[in-house]
Amino acid sequence: MVKQPRKMESADINATKFFHCGALVLNTRLKGPVKHACEGQTENSIQNVEFDPALNEIVDIGTNIDVVT
Repeated sequence: MVKQPRKMESADINATKFFHCGALVLNTRLKGPVKHACEGQTENSIQNVEFDPALNEIVDIGTNIDVVT
C-alpha cells in the first residue's frame, strides 16, 4: 500500500491569510555581493519545518510601484 502525500497547508494561498505591507521598499545603500546565509555549510536535510501563519506578509512589486530609498 502506497501512502498518498497530503496537501501542505502552505499550498492554500488565500489573500485573507496575508498581512499586506504595501510597496516593496529597496534600500540603495545596501551594496556588494549577495551571499546566502548557508553558504559554505555542509548539506543537511531539513526536518521538522513549522510555518507560522502570523508571519505571512505580501508586498506590491513592479514597475512604478517599488519604493527606492
